[in-house]
Amino acid sequence: MEYNIFVAGSKALQNERNVCRSVCNKLQNKWGTIITKTFEDFDETMSDVGHQKEYNNYIEQKADLVIFIFSGSVGMITRDEYDHAYRSFKASKRPKIIVYFDKRNSDNNDVAAFKKELSANDHYYQEYESLDELREKVEKHINNTLIAKNRKSKKMKKGKNKRMARTSASWGEILGVPAMFVGIWLLMGLIGGIGMYIFDRNMSDKTCKELAVKYVEPLSNGLMIYKFPDETFVYDINDKTLSVEPRSNDRSSYDVNLDDIKDVTLGGTVSLLMTRAFKFKVKGNSKTVAAYLAVTACVVIGCGVGCVVEQMIFPPQYSDNVREYLMSKDNWAYIVAAKEPSRIF
Repeated sequence: MEYNIFVAGSKALQNERNVCRSVCNKLQNKWGTIITKTFEDFDETMSDVGHQKEYNNYIEQKADLVIFIFSGSVGMITRDEYDHAYRSFKASKRPKIIVYFDKRNSDNNDVAAFKKELSANDHYYQEYESLDELREKVEKHINNTLIAKNRKSKKMKKGKNKRMARTSASWGEILGVPAMFVGIWLLMGLIGGIGMYIFDRNMSDKTCKELAVKYVEPLSNGLMIYKFPDETFVYDINDKTLSVEPRSNDRSSYDVNLDDIKDVTLGGTVSLLMTRAFKFKVKGNSKTVAAYLAVTACVVIGCGVGCVVEQMIFPPQYSDNVREYLMSKDNWAYIVAAKEPSRIF
């Protein structure tokens, strides 16, 4: 952390400025980098804008805290620096301001008037009677200021982390897709998958025949085989006999192929693009139409993707319906006729 402090006071208050500088140097061990400046730390060569303008700019634009020290009188230059700091604080809440008066030299009329003005503005000030007391009070006040700043910084960081967590929690919003559409898409994918699973477990004989014809493998020796993950159906065309032979589960029940992967990828991409396209700002009836179209796209494509994924996980050609269909030798006659009509005699 870097903290910038400007110490303002008349040239005669050299000891007071040194006290403030030593306190700030000491507190660096606790708080990190504390840069302490007085008018003595600025370049003494001729300035285009004037040295006082440089001090005022530093107070308004760079300083986090300004310490004002008055003893015996309120100098015009120091008072001008205070006015700049106060206007900046009212406008942007920075820099913080701490004012100290030497109690041993506070009888001056302009000091009394300035104290009255500070009180009227609800500005808290402190008095000191020795350099040791000033040192103690400056250290206490800077510590309190930095504690408050550190607490505020942690609170802001915590709030930022929460916002980041909320953002990262919704990967759909990161992609530019409203979370509602993502939820609809996933829900419809689940519904589509469940629906397809129920359909595959209640398929008709016609569908079973189509699957059997598609996946049966004719061999050159007059045999036709149909492989399930755990067994193989062997049908002899010549003898019209059917046998079932067990086989090692060297093939998963999953039937992932390139076409299915393409369908899932295409469906997800199209859904993303369509819901992203409908996020543009529209008004009136157009907004309603766009919303309906976006929801429809999520429903239709989500269901389609869910169906494809279900058939990849539970291939219909391995279902019990197909197995039962192939158990009948009469059904094999239809399969042979559809697969190799020339073998029917």
